[in-house]
Amino acid sequence: METPNVENIFVSTLTFNYDYTHITKLPKIVIKRLLQFLGFTKIEFIYLHPAKDKYDTRYDELLYGPQDLAIIAYK
Repeated sequence: METPNVENIFVSTLTFNYDYTHITKLPKIVIKRLLQFLGFTKIEFIYLHPAKDKYDTRYDELLYGPQDLAIIAYK
């Protein structure tokens, strides 16, 4: 599945709301725990669509980092 990366400040405060079907912001740790509860054992996260390819600081990563998060989970 794919979801907006709410760890990106720009996404969580602005672009998340562009899509009216987005109801709840789910951080990576919540998604992981939910999938584990549902019986998935191998869970992979892939960060997609960064606004910048290189980050000079942690702030750059929070603002310009990956905008989407793909999750691959196996039972």
